[in-house]
Amino acid sequence: HQLRFVWERSSRGCYPYVMFFVVAALGDTLGDVIGMICTPYISGPIHSLLSNLTPLFIAVLSVSVLHRRYSLAQCIGLLGVILAVILGVFPSFEEGASSTTNPVFACILGAS
Repeated sequence: HQLRFVWERSSRGCYPYVMFFVVAALGDTLGDVIGMICTPYISGPIHSLLSNLTPLFIAVLSVSVLHRRYSLAQCIGLLGVILAVILGVFPSFEEGASSTTNPVFACILGAS
């Protein structure tokens, strides 16, 4: 039933739900390309910490596209993840830090 829903033609003769797959694939590809560009400028542990921001973007897309609501506990959990990433990444931005993390590329990677 789900495959028929995706591949079924609309009244206008096109496949509108296939576009969801295309947009998702393009977004994933763009995120991977940005990640590859930023990787040489960010240390390994910071790169790993920044990847924990992915659930935040999933939640934002879920609220905006699917109109799904989250409970207070889930929102507090997301805020805890954001706080943990900020506390883990922020010390690497200091001048005397021994890591090779560029703050600009770290912010770009975190936002991708």
